[in-house]
Amino acid sequence: MKLEVPTPDAPGYYWLASVVTTCGPLLSLRYLGYGADRSADFWFDVSQNQKPLRPPQAIQDRHLSWEKLLDSELQGAVTVPSYLLELKGSAPIDQIKQGMKLLILEEENPLNGWAASVLENVGGRLLLRYDGCDTAVWDFWLFYLSHRVKTLDSPSHTEQTYKPPQVIENLHTLEEWKGILKSSMEEAQKYNSKVLANILQPPVNGRSSEI
Repeated sequence: MKLEVPTPDAPGYYWLASVVTTCGPLLSLRYLGYGADRSADFWFDVSQNQKPLRPPQAIQDRHLSWEKLLDSELQGAVTVPSYLLELKGSAPIDQIKQGMKLLILEEENPLNGWAASVLENVGGRLLLRYDGCDTAVWDFWLFYLSHRVKTLDSPSHTEQTYKPPQVIENLHTLEEWKGILKSSMEEAQKYNSKVLANILQPPVNGRSSEI
């Protein structure tokens, strides 16, 4: 898809840009003329100009309550962190950084999950380590779009629980695990979870229970 985008060094002028990818209200764009060169790709927040929105007459004829249509489409939209708009040549998966905290659901019991830290991100393949482990013995790889990968503060089910996997549960006492989970969740609050959820598969809303 191609769009007319304001030219930053020539106010009032526009130039064609292709949509490389999307992430919620963010568009990753590339100006016509760069070909396959990603070095000048940039992020554009479609809501940053605060322009009044009004559909073409044909849309107004089709949707008499087009304001409700707009409100529905924008439901849950979030303000994009300013640092994302400054990135060049970066895809959404590259926003999953080393040290980030994620919720990893159990393969056999998706109603339970545990916090894990990102050790590496290789093109969307994540090397993960469960929080509370100090060695690489239980490190594992998951693709970022796996159904097991969620944002830590957004449970994927109304009966979601947070318990360490059985293979590591003997490493700490129950109280120690509670402290580890609390620390991980506090760390996860430092990033915009709604933007991260747009990069991962959006979870189903619901309440959670902890250990």
